[in-house]
Amino acid sequence: MASAERICPTAPAAKEDAAPLCDALTGLPDRTAFIRRFQDVAAACGPGRACAVLFVDLDSFQFLNEAFGHAAGDKVLVEAARRIEYLLGPDTLIARTGDDEFAVLMWNISDTSDLGTLGQALVSALAQPVEDGARSLPCGGSVGIAIGPEHGDSAESLLRAAELGLREAKARGRGLSSTFHPRLLAEQEERRSLEVDLRGALDRGELELHYQPLVEIASGRTAGYEALLRWNHPRRGTVSPGTFIPLAEEAGLIVPIGAWVLREALAEAATWNEDIIVAVNVSPAQMRGEALLSQVVQALGASGVAPQRLELEITEGLLMRECDVHMRMLHRLRAFGVRIALDDFGTGFSSLNYLRRFPFDKLKIDRSFITDIATDADSRAIVQAVLGLARQFRMTSLAEGIETEAQLNALKELGCELAQGFLLARPMPSAAIPGDQRRAAPSPPPPASPAEWLRARGCGAFPTHATYCAVNCRKC
Repeated sequence: MASAERICPTAPAAKEDAAPLCDALTGLPDRTAFIRRFQDVAAACGPGRACAVLFVDLDSFQFLNEAFGHAAGDKVLVEAARRIEYLLGPDTLIARTGDDEFAVLMWNISDTSDLGTLGQALVSALAQPVEDGARSLPCGGSVGIAIGPEHGDSAESLLRAAELGLREAKARGRGLSSTFHPRLLAEQEERRSLEVDLRGALDRGELELHYQPLVEIASGRTAGYEALLRWNHPRRGTVSPGTFIPLAEEAGLIVPIGAWVLREALAEAATWNEDIIVAVNVSPAQMRGEALLSQVVQALGASGVAPQRLELEITEGLLMRECDVHMRMLHRLRAFGVRIALDDFGTGFSSLNYLRRFPFDKLKIDRSFITDIATDADSRAIVQAVLGLARQFRMTSLAEGIETEAQLNALKELGCELAQGFLLARPMPSAAIPGDQRRAAPSPPPPASPAEWLRARGCGAFPTHATYCAVNCRKC
């Protein structure tokens, strides 16, 4: 197919004195040039003369930069631009509109039914690795498509429709092409309404924690509980965590909510027997900056719970973003005595590399490997290999998603240490935790300020600001 022009025009009929606006790396028009051209093209869209926008976003590009370096990322960007151009014909413009995002503008389209095929062709072309000497660099992308004037009669509305199509493609699993549908706009409005409600949910007391047991397979003893967030909406009822937690992350609400979860979970754990731990999930947004250090110190000091009884669960997806920064944060937390667990092990890109770089206390085997462990030899072999890694690295092993006796028996035969799932117990409110797992007469140490908490652990700096101490004290 004939490729699109490689110059940087600013409009369909560019003025002679209009300077091209180009991206320095790829040589493509930049976002400003794209918008200028788009405004003219969108105004000309009408019956019999359709136009379209395709948004292309490279999947896991930040992981690529972290794992292989920014020079490798630049190489993939240049190659991705070349592959997109190769598939385009006349009356098209491709621009680099973001760090890892491209936009394609097409006009004078006679048959819009071919756009879905083009979107899938772009996905297939981007899926091929980029060769860089002796190594292969991962590529891959998702595509969102919007058609004018059907999906929008202005540049603004058509761009929004293409962005919603891209979001749908990523939500369905990435590496896909998705065309805008009016229901996506309705879903976006629903998300906005839910976000407004979520902003006040914490202050209104609508959030609560449930606790799911972590059970020793050999003895049946409860070794700990995972704290799981629940939202009891006054009109909608119980809102799924899979719905509101991603929304909280996008809206910037997860940091104050996460701080509340830490305080609440540790206050609850202070009433349990001292051999029972509490596990708390950590969001990527909580790992930015230094706030998590201060939140952990304050929650531990206020509850009197020993640091070794707090276990923070992180996912491989978290480590894929700003890996070095997050690794430094995890080392600081572990220096306090806090335990660190790697959740959903086996679902990311570089699991073994993460095990080499950080001494995790626990590996949680993803439920996708547990489902068929009793009937499928491949699933059993994978779990056996993961358990071997856990033993080699001196990490506790835990399998999640246990729903049948056959799964539990298979894990026991393979030597897995801990299990979690509906077969053993569903998440429960704190009031349902058995009384024999609570202190006979709860008497946790009196609350300590962050500085007092740090001083008690031999920290030599302990200024009034706990975060400063956590970052600068060599002991930490």
